[in-house]
Amino acid sequence: MNRSQKVLLLLTSAAVIPVLMASGVQTGKKAEEAVKQDETIASIASYLKEQSPDIPDEMARDIASFVYVESKSHEVDYRLVLAVMKVESNFRLDAVSPKGARGLLQIKPSVARDITDTLGEAWHGDGSLHEPQKNIRLGVYHLSTLIDKFETLPWALYAYNSGSTRARKLASTQKTPGLRFAKAVWTEYEKTMTVLPNAAVE
Repeated sequence: MNRSQKVLLLLTSAAVIPVLMASGVQTGKKAEEAVKQDETIASIASYLKEQSPDIPDEMARDIASFVYVESKSHEVDYRLVLAVMKVESNFRLDAVSPKGARGLLQIKPSVARDITDTLGEAWHGDGSLHEPQKNIRLGVYHLSTLIDKFETLPWALYAYNSGSTRARKLASTQKTPGLRFAKAVWTEYEKTMTVLPNAAVE
């Protein structure tokens, strides 16, 4: 190898090595995130089994995965979603409220239809709200939208439980909403924060 070839090799290496190093860092970070995600989902599944022992193991794992993925997608703490789920349905897939709200996150069919229209998805009837993936996807989307709209968690939770229209009317006349539902959710949220990990990668 002559001198010119050596110089060219050094210059090429100087350009390539930082790229390879950066790629290695990114790969390592992705691997860390994947491990963190798997551990968190396993923790959620264990929590669900503790809260509702009748849930089959595979179903608990599926629900845990849906909650984690949808919460991350909409930038909502998955532990808050679990708290809402606990208060709304006590983790019962077949739960139906006197007002017709259904499933794990107690979504009203009218609200679900509006959300599916917004998302450009087909509506497959009230019964589809008992499907964990569908219910969690719509419920987390709805909660995220309300948090953005009302800008405070107490109002967002009030709107989730009592309806956006009622919440908007009440918000125009008073500073604080009825807090019974919000307090119940917050109590459960504090519990989940003590037993379940933060989803963020340190």
